[in-house]
Amino acid sequence: MHRWAHFLMLEGVRWARGTSRRRRVGAALLAWVLTFGAMRAVVLHPERCGTVTTDRLDGAIDEAVAWAGRTLRSDGTWIYRYNAGTDTDAGIYELVRHSGLTMALYQAAAAGHPDARAIAEQADTYARTNLVARDGWQALAPLVPGEHYDIGATSLFLNALLYRRTVTASTADDALLTDLGRFLLTNIAPSGAVAANWDPGTGAPVVGASSPFYTGEALWALTRLERVLPGEWREPALRVARYIATARDEAEHRFPDVADHWAAYALAELAHWPGTSVLDEELTAYARHVGELESLSIRYESQRTGSTFSRLTRGQIALGAGVGALTEALASLRSVPALSATDSLRDRSLCGAGVLLDRQTTATEAERYPNPERARGAWIREGQTQIDDQQHALSALLLIRDLQATP
Repeated sequence: MHRWAHFLMLEGVRWARGTSRRRRVGAALLAWVLTFGAMRAVVLHPERCGTVTTDRLDGAIDEAVAWAGRTLRSDGTWIYRYNAGTDTDAGIYELVRHSGLTMALYQAAAAGHPDARAIAEQADTYARTNLVARDGWQALAPLVPGEHYDIGATSLFLNALLYRRTVTASTADDALLTDLGRFLLTNIAPSGAVAANWDPGTGAPVVGASSPFYTGEALWALTRLERVLPGEWREPALRVARYIATARDEAEHRFPDVADHWAAYALAELAHWPGTSVLDEELTAYARHVGELESLSIRYESQRTGSTFSRLTRGQIALGAGVGALTEALASLRSVPALSATDSLRDRSLCGAGVLLDRQTTATEAERYPNPERARGAWIREGQTQIDDQQHALSALLLIRDLQATP
């Protein structure tokens, strides 16, 4: 049986040993694998991982940064969702993805790509116009007054400013970093669960609101904040990490388990906290589980070509954001001591990078579109791209480039 089907069978067995609800789901999963999954698995496809070199990585990073510069508007926002085939913008905007691309550009600037800083600074200036102070904290308010505050937007903006602190070697924003961190703390339950939204009407987190992404984003921000401005972040961060590793998927009814690339970033950060290692058996087991999920996904994705036959047997190719997130997770987990020497993790992360390199729109390919300057350097699927496609792909390639440079 093909490896992905075999792994799903193992997941079904694991779930079948859980609570009654999970047992039912596990049994259904096993049945699915033994029928449809097994039939698909007999159709073999070669992996197409691409060639990863430092020159290719540097070139792709520079192209992604240049795309961000060419599509940045005068007010510091980007073309958000862009149809390259018709040269049209969907006309929507979200601060969570604005913060994410700003963060990726500061990552690039911190890694030695100088053009990224000026672009990130313009986007940073725009984000700050949406800051609201209240009750001893600050957060990014929604673009539509009265709507709920997304925890993810503030989490990623905090991460962006932490990278900016490295780039500028300035402590001028330390008070703001603290205020942003305290907003995140207001949304953490005693269990470690993180509310996805905060309600300005009630002045409290929205009960029962959760996100498969925001919890890990908040965790990563807090783990980094603890390293930079240690103190009040340590206990809440470990509480959230424990919740993600042991309870989140069942408590929030996540199926399948969340392959959380943001939590992978956080685990890598926890591995570098000073003093005694906090990555105990539970957290290490979770890191390994995420690595298995992401490895499986990138193996499957590398078999997709976009051809009719590939679509019938493997489905449509993933978004650039999807492949980027997979690669971010795999690259981050290579910093977890118990996984650092795992050859398969290294191979899978490089495969993800190779897929990204092969799918980035080249200057020649961009000429097929009505506005080549907006297509060049982007990850386009079905004629469309979105700013998080570039965000996740850029961050992933930066991580791989750093690992390639590390002896």
